[in-house]
Amino acid sequence: MRRVLTLLLAITVFALMPTAALGAAAIVDVTPATLASLTEDLDGATVRFSGEVVSEALRADETHVWLNVSGDGVAMGVYLPAEMADKVTTFGDYAHSGDVVEIVGVYHEACDEHGGDMDVHATELTLITPGTEREQRPQLWKGVVGVVGLIVAFTQSRRPRDASDKRYSSD
Repeated sequence: MRRVLTLLLAITVFALMPTAALGAAAIVDVTPATLASLTEDLDGATVRFSGEVVSEALRADETHVWLNVSGDGVAMGVYLPAEMADKVTTFGDYAHSGDVVEIVGVYHEACDEHGGDMDVHATELTLITPGTEREQRPQLWKGVVGVVGLIVAFTQSRRPRDASDKRYSSD
């Protein structure tokens, strides 16, 4: 009977233990700015962050690509399998807002595999919001300022120089 009670107590304790205590890696929620600031010791930690995918997918090797995921004004390089990156359909640029994704992966402050660069090796990519086209309307005032600037530059370049002006003498 004592053996059965001990076994039941052990099963209960293990069942109620948090998964992190059993050796499963805890996922740390961060932002790209937090990762880039190096204020926390997260090297080797499994992290989760979200942001807009910008630029384009860059081929890393035969089976992997790099994505730039931007959030809080900072872009983080994410190394992931090409099949996983196929979920991304719109990249952020002048004419588009890129897909917003959530990345889960292992953070490296100085990745030995990639020449000491800071990166995240993704294990999961989840599409949160698909990208959209941006409407870029011309702003007339910018054109007016440009034309006025060109006129001033042209008239200044054509103005005759005074021979007595010391700035232009060869002495």
